Amino acid sequence: MLGCVTPADRIYLQTDQEKFKTEGVSIFLKETSRTQVCNDEVVKYRVLTRGLPTDKRYTLYYFQGDSRCKTVFERYQVNKSGDLFSYDNQHSYHEIIITLHKKYLGVKRIKIVLLSTDEIIRTYTEFIPFVLACN
Repeated sequence: MLGCVTPADRIYLQTDQEKFKTEGVSIFLKETSRTQVCNDEVVKYRVLTRGLPTDKRYTLYYFQGDSRCKTVFERYQVNKSGDLFSYDNQHSYHEIIITLHKKYLGVKRIKIVLLSTDEIIRTYTEFIPFVLACN
């Protein structure tokens, strides 16, 4: 028994279905910087899209690992270049910042889901961030 299933949990589970993605749209990440902080690497990724309508508003869901631990970012739009940005601040595109612990040798899968507020446009991507150097 799953207990109380939140809307974000439902979305996480639906992405395992083949028809979750809207045809012709995609979301991807581009690494923009990687810096050393103490014994960790801090990596920034820019969220980019292809094929998404610019006249809709979106919610971005961030799931780390196989758990349902998530962060929800609301009130986003996409510009003609495919950048995801807050419609409260149209000059600031969305970045995801991930701290990679060099001591951590396991793999943490990241799933990013982008869903229009009317739930018609749906896409997601999965990736595994990695440490470049380990002492």
